Amino acid sequence: MFHLTSRMHKVLIIGSTGMLGSALIARYGVRQAFGIDHSLVDIADKVELTAFLKQARPRLIINAAAYNAVDACEESQEEALRAFSVNGDGVRNLAAYAARNDIPFISFSSDYVFDGRKGVYIETDTPKPPNVYGASKLAGETALQDIARSHPVWQWYLVRTSKLFGKPGSSPTGKRSFFDKIRESMANATTVEAIDGETSCFTYVPDLAEAVLSLERDVAAPGIYHLVNETPVTWYAGAVALAKLVAPDTRIVPVSPEHFSRPAPRPASSVLMNTKRPVLRPYTEALHAFVREI
Repeated sequence: MFHLTSRMHKVLIIGSTGMLGSALIARYGVRQAFGIDHSLVDIADKVELTAFLKQARPRLIINAAAYNAVDACEESQEEALRAFSVNGDGVRNLAAYAARNDIPFISFSSDYVFDGRKGVYIETDTPKPPNVYGASKLAGETALQDIARSHPVWQWYLVRTSKLFGKPGSSPTGKRSFFDKIRESMANATTVEAIDGETSCFTYVPDLAEAVLSLERDVAAPGIYHLVNETPVTWYAGAVALAKLVAPDTRIVPVSPEHFSRPAPRPASSVLMNTKRPVLRPYTEALHAFVREI
Protein backbone atom coordinates (compact mmCIF):
# COMPACT_ATOMS: atom_id res chain seq x y z
CA MET A 1 0.00 0.00 0.00
CA PHE A 2 2.87 2.38 0.81
CA HIS A 3 5.97 2.93 -1.32
CA LEU A 4 8.45 4.49 1.07
CA THR A 5 11.80 2.83 0.39
CA SER A 6 13.51 6.12 -0.52
CA ARG A 7 12.29 7.70 2.73
CA MET A 8 13.67 5.17 5.18
CA HIS A 9 15.81 6.42 8.06
CA LYS A 10 14.51 9.97 7.81
CA VAL A 11 12.51 12.09 10.23
CA LEU A 12 8.79 11.33 9.90
CA ILE A 13 6.46 14.24 10.60
CA ILE A 14 2.83 13.27 11.15
CA GLY A 15 0.42 16.09 10.33
CA SER A 16 2.89 17.73 7.98
CA THR A 17 0.34 19.95 6.19
CA GLY A 18 -0.72 21.83 9.30
CA MET A 19 0.89 25.03 10.54
CA LEU A 20 3.32 23.35 12.93
CA GLY A 21 3.99 20.35 10.69
CA SER A 22 4.80 22.63 7.76
CA ALA A 23 7.27 24.59 9.89
CA LEU A 24 8.94 21.36 10.99
CA ILE A 25 9.26 20.16 7.39
CA ALA A 26 10.76 23.52 6.44
CA ARG A 27 13.26 23.41 9.31
CA TYR A 28 14.44 19.83 8.80
CA GLY A 29 14.36 20.05 5.00
CA VAL A 30 13.20 17.43 2.51
CA ARG A 31 16.58 15.68 2.56
CA GLN A 32 16.25 14.90 6.23
CA ALA A 33 12.48 14.60 6.70
CA PHE A 34 9.26 13.56 5.05
CA GLY A 35 5.70 14.17 6.07
CA ILE A 36 2.39 12.41 6.00
CA ASP A 37 -1.00 14.00 6.45
CA HIS A 38 -3.37 12.51 9.01
CA SER A 39 -5.97 12.07 6.26
CA LEU A 40 -3.70 9.51 4.58
CA VAL A 41 -2.78 7.53 7.69
CA ASP A 42 -5.17 7.26 10.63
CA ILE A 43 -2.97 7.34 13.72
CA ALA A 44 -5.91 6.14 15.82
CA ASP A 45 -6.05 2.93 13.74
CA LYS A 46 -3.32 0.78 15.27
CA VAL A 47 -3.26 -1.78 12.43
CA GLU A 48 -3.10 0.80 9.65
CA LEU A 49 -0.50 2.87 11.49
CA THR A 50 1.72 -0.12 12.23
CA ALA A 51 1.70 -1.21 8.57
CA PHE A 52 2.74 2.27 7.52
CA LEU A 53 5.50 2.65 10.10
CA LYS A 54 6.98 -0.76 9.30
CA GLN A 55 7.50 0.36 5.72
CA ALA A 56 8.52 3.94 6.54
CA ARG A 57 11.23 2.89 9.04
CA PRO A 58 11.87 6.45 10.29
CA ARG A 59 14.82 7.37 12.52
CA LEU A 60 12.64 9.85 14.46
CA ILE A 61 8.86 10.32 14.68
CA ILE A 62 7.38 13.78 15.33
CA ASN A 63 3.65 13.89 15.91
CA ALA A 64 2.28 17.27 14.85
CA ALA A 65 -1.22 15.91 14.17
CA ALA A 66 -3.89 17.18 16.53
CA TYR A 67 -7.58 17.76 16.95
CA ASN A 68 -7.94 21.35 18.17
CA ALA A 69 -11.58 22.40 17.69
CA VAL A 70 -11.88 23.44 21.33
CA ASP A 71 -15.52 24.53 21.30
CA ALA A 72 -16.81 21.87 18.92
CA CYS A 73 -15.67 18.99 21.13
CA GLU A 74 -17.18 20.69 24.17
CA GLU A 75 -20.61 20.80 22.51
CA SER A 76 -20.73 17.53 20.59
CA GLN A 77 -20.20 13.98 21.84
CA GLU A 78 -19.16 12.95 18.33
CA GLU A 79 -16.53 15.68 18.21
CA ALA A 80 -15.36 14.78 21.71
CA LEU A 81 -14.79 11.21 20.55
CA ARG A 82 -12.78 12.54 17.62
CA ALA A 83 -10.66 14.64 19.97
CA PHE A 84 -9.85 11.67 22.20
CA SER A 85 -9.24 9.47 19.16
CA VAL A 86 -6.57 11.76 17.68
CA ASN A 87 -5.12 13.38 20.80
CA GLY A 88 -5.32 10.32 23.02
CA ASP A 89 -5.40 7.06 21.05
CA GLY A 90 -3.25 8.44 18.24
CA VAL A 91 -0.48 9.47 20.62
CA ARG A 92 -0.69 6.11 22.41
CA ASN A 93 -0.36 4.16 19.15
CA LEU A 94 2.57 6.21 17.88
CA ALA A 95 4.38 6.11 21.21
CA ALA A 96 3.87 2.37 21.64
CA TYR A 97 5.36 1.61 18.23
CA ALA A 98 8.24 4.05 18.72
CA ALA A 99 9.09 2.66 22.15
CA ARG A 100 8.98 -0.98 21.01
CA ASN A 101 11.33 -0.18 18.15
CA ASP A 102 13.54 2.27 20.07
CA ILE A 103 12.67 5.17 17.75
CA PRO A 104 12.92 8.65 19.32
CA PHE A 105 9.50 10.28 19.57
CA ILE A 106 8.28 13.86 19.97
CA SER A 107 4.66 14.86 20.54
CA PHE A 108 2.92 18.11 21.48
CA SER A 109 0.44 19.15 24.11
CA SER A 110 -1.23 22.34 25.26
CA ASP A 111 -1.50 24.84 28.09
CA TYR A 112 -5.16 23.80 28.21
CA VAL A 113 -4.22 20.78 30.31
CA PHE A 114 -4.14 23.33 33.18
CA ASP A 115 -7.21 24.98 34.70
CA GLY A 116 -5.51 28.35 35.20
CA ARG A 117 -5.88 28.65 38.97
CA LYS A 118 -2.14 28.53 39.63
CA GLY A 119 -1.49 30.98 36.77
CA VAL A 120 2.09 30.03 35.92
CA TYR A 121 3.01 26.39 35.36
CA ILE A 122 6.31 24.54 35.26
CA GLU A 123 6.86 21.19 33.59
CA THR A 124 6.25 19.15 36.76
CA ASP A 125 2.96 20.75 37.77
CA THR A 126 -0.06 18.43 37.91
CA PRO A 127 -2.52 18.98 35.03
CA LYS A 128 -6.19 19.64 35.65
CA PRO A 129 -7.95 20.34 32.33
CA PRO A 130 -10.83 22.85 32.30
CA ASN A 131 -12.44 21.51 29.13
CA VAL A 132 -12.89 18.45 26.89
CA TYR A 133 -10.08 19.46 24.55
CA GLY A 134 -7.65 19.76 27.45
CA ALA A 135 -8.79 16.37 28.75
CA SER A 136 -8.08 14.81 25.34
CA LYS A 137 -4.57 16.28 25.30
CA LEU A 138 -3.99 15.02 28.83
CA ALA A 139 -5.08 11.54 27.70
CA GLY A 140 -2.24 11.61 25.18
CA GLU A 141 0.22 12.90 27.79
CA THR A 142 -0.76 10.13 30.20
CA ALA A 143 -0.50 7.41 27.56
CA LEU A 144 2.96 8.60 26.50
CA GLN A 145 4.27 8.73 30.05
CA ASP A 146 2.83 5.30 30.88
CA ILE A 147 4.65 3.80 27.89
CA ALA A 148 7.86 5.64 28.76
CA ARG A 149 7.90 4.15 32.26
CA SER A 150 8.14 0.69 30.68
CA HIS A 151 11.03 1.79 28.41
CA PRO A 152 13.48 3.67 30.67
CA VAL A 153 16.18 4.26 28.02
CA TRP A 154 13.80 5.37 25.27
CA GLN A 155 14.24 8.91 23.93
CA TRP A 156 10.87 10.70 24.14
CA TYR A 157 9.77 14.30 24.44
CA LEU A 158 6.40 15.82 25.29
CA VAL A 159 6.36 19.49 24.32
CA ARG A 160 3.67 21.70 25.79
CA THR A 161 3.09 24.94 23.93
CA SER A 162 0.38 27.60 23.47
CA LYS A 163 -1.16 30.17 21.11
CA LEU A 164 0.66 29.04 17.97
CA PHE A 165 1.10 31.48 15.10
CA GLY A 166 2.94 31.42 11.80
CA LYS A 167 2.44 30.81 8.13
CA PRO A 168 -0.70 28.70 7.61
CA GLY A 169 -0.20 25.14 6.46
CA SER A 170 -1.68 23.71 3.27
CA SER A 171 -4.30 21.56 5.02
CA PRO A 172 -7.85 22.65 4.09
CA THR A 173 -8.94 21.84 7.64
CA GLY A 174 -6.02 23.66 9.26
CA LYS A 175 -6.75 26.14 12.02
CA ARG A 176 -5.79 29.77 11.40
CA SER A 177 -3.87 31.55 14.11
CA PHE A 178 -5.25 34.38 16.23
CA PHE A 179 -3.03 36.86 14.42
CA ASP A 180 -4.34 35.73 11.02
CA LYS A 181 -7.92 36.24 12.17
CA ILE A 182 -7.24 39.62 13.78
CA ARG A 183 -5.31 40.85 10.75
CA GLU A 184 -8.28 39.97 8.53
CA SER A 185 -10.61 41.85 10.89
CA MET A 186 -8.32 44.88 10.80
CA ALA A 187 -8.48 44.89 7.00
CA ASN A 188 -12.27 45.11 7.12
CA ALA A 189 -12.99 47.34 10.11
CA THR A 190 -11.59 50.35 11.94
CA THR A 191 -12.53 48.90 15.33
CA VAL A 192 -11.71 45.35 16.42
CA GLU A 193 -12.62 43.61 19.66
CA ALA A 194 -10.20 41.31 21.48
CA ILE A 195 -10.45 39.47 24.78
CA ASP A 196 -8.57 41.20 27.58
CA GLY A 197 -7.95 38.02 29.52
CA GLU A 198 -6.72 34.43 29.26
CA THR A 199 -3.07 35.26 29.81
CA SER A 200 -0.58 32.87 28.22
CA CYS A 201 2.34 32.87 25.80
CA PHE A 202 2.25 33.15 22.02
CA THR A 203 4.50 30.74 20.14
CA TYR A 204 5.91 31.38 16.66
CA VAL A 205 6.06 28.01 14.90
CA PRO A 206 9.47 28.53 13.19
CA ASP A 207 10.93 29.26 16.65
CA LEU A 208 9.20 26.18 18.05
CA ALA A 209 10.49 24.04 15.18
CA GLU A 210 14.05 25.19 15.88
CA ALA A 211 13.66 24.45 19.58
CA VAL A 212 12.28 20.98 18.81
CA LEU A 213 15.19 20.22 16.49
CA SER A 214 17.61 21.22 19.26
CA LEU A 215 15.98 18.78 21.70
CA GLU A 216 16.86 15.89 19.44
CA ARG A 217 20.22 17.32 18.35
CA ASP A 218 21.33 17.85 21.95
CA VAL A 219 19.99 14.43 23.02
CA ALA A 220 18.20 16.20 25.85
CA ALA A 221 16.93 14.13 28.75
CA PRO A 222 13.57 12.47 27.96
CA GLY A 223 10.55 14.14 29.50
CA ILE A 224 8.16 17.09 29.43
CA TYR A 225 9.25 20.47 28.07
CA HIS A 226 7.54 23.86 27.89
CA LEU A 227 8.47 25.71 24.70
CA VAL A 228 6.86 29.11 24.09
CA ASN A 229 8.00 32.58 23.13
CA GLU A 230 8.71 34.82 26.10
CA THR A 231 6.37 37.47 27.54
CA PRO A 232 2.94 36.21 28.60
CA VAL A 233 0.07 38.45 27.48
CA THR A 234 -3.70 38.52 26.94
CA TRP A 235 -5.33 38.21 23.52
CA TYR A 236 -5.99 41.96 23.66
CA ALA A 237 -2.32 42.82 24.24
CA GLY A 238 -1.38 40.59 21.31
CA ALA A 239 -3.90 42.34 19.06
CA VAL A 240 -2.54 45.75 20.08
CA ALA A 241 1.02 44.60 19.27
CA LEU A 242 -0.07 43.41 15.82
CA ALA A 243 -2.04 46.58 15.09
CA LYS A 244 1.05 48.70 15.74
CA LEU A 245 2.82 46.80 12.98
CA VAL A 246 0.15 46.41 10.29
CA ALA A 247 -2.79 48.74 11.04
CA PRO A 248 -1.81 51.55 13.44
CA ASP A 249 -5.07 53.42 12.83
CA THR A 250 -7.20 50.48 13.97
CA ARG A 251 -8.79 50.82 17.40
CA ILE A 252 -8.51 47.65 19.46
CA VAL A 253 -11.29 47.38 22.03
CA PRO A 254 -10.78 45.18 25.10
CA VAL A 255 -13.70 42.90 25.99
CA SER A 256 -14.23 40.31 28.69
CA PRO A 257 -13.94 36.56 27.96
CA GLU A 258 -17.71 36.31 28.43
CA HIS A 259 -18.32 38.78 25.60
CA PHE A 260 -18.07 36.02 23.00
CA SER A 261 -20.23 32.91 23.11
CA ARG A 262 -17.78 30.02 23.52
CA PRO A 263 -18.95 26.71 24.98
CA ALA A 264 -15.57 25.57 26.30
CA PRO A 265 -14.22 27.12 29.52
CA ARG A 266 -10.73 28.58 29.17
CA PRO A 267 -8.07 29.05 31.86
CA ALA A 268 -7.75 32.64 33.10
CA SER A 269 -3.97 32.28 33.13
CA SER A 270 -2.05 29.32 31.73
CA VAL A 271 1.49 30.61 31.38
CA LEU A 272 3.93 27.83 30.52
CA MET A 273 7.27 28.49 32.22
CA ASN A 274 10.29 26.95 30.51
CA THR A 275 12.73 25.83 33.20
CA LYS A 276 14.73 23.27 31.22
CA ARG A 277 15.80 24.69 27.84
CA PRO A 278 17.13 27.97 26.39
CA VAL A 279 14.29 30.47 26.32
CA LEU A 280 12.73 31.55 23.02
CA ARG A 281 12.82 35.22 22.04
CA PRO A 282 9.99 37.55 23.14
CA TYR A 283 6.83 37.11 21.09
CA THR A 284 7.01 40.73 19.92
CA GLU A 285 10.29 40.01 18.13
CA ALA A 286 8.78 36.90 16.58
CA LEU A 287 5.72 38.92 15.57
CA HIS A 288 7.95 41.23 13.51
CA ALA A 289 9.30 38.16 11.69
CA PHE A 290 5.76 36.86 11.14
CA VAL A 291 4.61 40.16 9.64
CA ARG A 292 7.57 40.18 7.26
CA GLU A 293 6.69 36.71 5.93
CA ILE A 294 2.96 37.31 5.32
